[in-house]
Amino acid sequence: MDAELERLIDCLLADIACYNCGTEFVIQANRFTREEDGLYTTPHSCPGCEAEYEITVENDRQILSYEANRLNEDDDHLNMFSSSRKESLHRQTHVIRELVEGFGELNAALAILWENRDRIHDACDTFRDEGLDGKGAEFDRRVNTDVHNYMASAYSFNQILQTIEPNIPTDGPVEEAKEEFEDEERLIIGLRVYAQHNLSLPFVYAQFLDENTGSTEMTLSVGLEEVTVIESDIDTYGPDGYRKGADRHYEKVEGDTINIERRINLHYEAAEELVDAIGEHAEAEHGEEIEDYRQTTTFEAER
Repeated sequence: MDAELERLIDCLLADIACYNCGTEFVIQANRFTREEDGLYTTPHSCPGCEAEYEITVENDRQILSYEANRLNEDDDHLNMFSSSRKESLHRQTHVIRELVEGFGELNAALAILWENRDRIHDACDTFRDEGLDGKGAEFDRRVNTDVHNYMASAYSFNQILQTIEPNIPTDGPVEEAKEEFEDEERLIIGLRVYAQHNLSLPFVYAQFLDENTGSTEMTLSVGLEEVTVIESDIDTYGPDGYRKGADRHYEKVEGDTINIERRINLHYEAAEELVDAIGEHAEAEHGEEIEDYRQTTTFEAER
């Protein structure tokens, strides 16, 4: 049998255990003898209770299955049986699986970032177009919720990135994109830490000057001094309430006010560029393996 079939059989038999005592079997595909086309067998003695089995694996077109026949003194037998589609086995065993699935998780996290950013844009457009008259506390609560949700989804994005980092390319263009992302991320995570411990950000609606056009525009802002200290954690994280100090998060803020909408845009754009860089570099370095994964894990109905 070829190496690919051995890999699938090893995966198929990964969870098989003795019917009598529950001892897990360790059976490698290279132990099997080919009896006929698509049919392989091997004897197996349970290391726990010494029960005797005959293990049969059948390789069908799209299905791989095994049958474990337990033999007793009277030659009667008790059977265990399981089958799996080959697409599923390929997905579990493919060498590129962790990269592809990890990248899929990161894309999903990016989509959630986009949705939360879009809500903030809608809220900002509303008070820019209609003004704040008559909006009241309910509108403020909605805006605060949208901002809080973006910070939470930014934290989730960061956690997924850290989890999958060992399985994705981090050199070349990815390295530069990651550095730019981390520069933007620190401020957002800082605001997330503040909001987490104080339940909300003390934001206001303020006029900001657009340096490119010279015009002013109303948007969301928060005073720098208002978020650099978290009193509730003063005994845990030091005098400013942040684990590594507030400067780590806000050192690049110019002036005494943070433009929340702008910073969210910069963070999202950096996250998007990082995901794009990872995807492009992965395709360049592992294109053939990724294409093989797509083909071997795609269900094809029998004709």
